[in-house]
Amino acid sequence: MICDTRSAMMSFVERLHRRSPLNGEELDALLALSGHTSVARANVDIVSLGQDTQHACLVLDGLAGRFGQIVDGQRQITALYIAEICATCIRS
Repeated sequence: MICDTRSAMMSFVERLHRRSPLNGEELDALLALSGHTSVARANVDIVSLGQDTQHACLVLDGLAGRFGQIVDGQRQITALYIAEICATCIRS
């Protein structure tokens, strides 16, 4: 899928606006946020266990999972993040 950061953010803002109406100032603030697009490989952590982050991730294509690690070292899935296809994205 080919999707630039601006159209991805616009898709996110539109979805958010459908659930919680935003005023013009709020919309502008969200759309002014900086960001970049990167590709995460399958079966590779985006954020390592215990790592502090200074950013948020928006899934544009595919899915990502969140997990907790229990005492014996096994992982327990706690969330799945599934991409929503934006209207301006083009399937290649």
